[in-house]
Amino acid sequence: LVQCLAVIGLTSVRWPKAFESTVSSSSVVLLDMETFSIACMVGGPQWERYIMSIAVFPLGAVWLLVCFTSSRCFKRFKGGAWTWTRFLNTLGHFLQVGFSAMSALALQPMMCYQHPNGQHSLLK
Repeated sequence: LVQCLAVIGLTSVRWPKAFESTVSSSSVVLLDMETFSIACMVGGPQWERYIMSIAVFPLGAVWLLVCFTSSRCFKRFKGGAWTWTRFLNTLGHFLQVGFSAMSALALQPMMCYQHPNGQHSLLK
């Protein structure tokens, strides 16, 4: 629900103040680096912040693979080793939960607006 609100907030519609504050605070779940004020802390060009945002999902999948592999190496400890089905189920859930954020991030470079002089700029 929060991800859906954040995606709705990406539209260029003017919302009532109460809804607008809810939508702006929910943009965190879309991994919007502008929400975190990363530019003030790290600096750098916009494309680097975009790459950091989209790298979350492949790195998350790699992290789950590392957890799976390490659980197989240390299976004698409490909890046992992960099975392939547990690993794939966890990976699928991670990707399904992140689908809205991935979709919004993939479309960010294509969100443009037109200036009065006819030129176009990216929304973010």
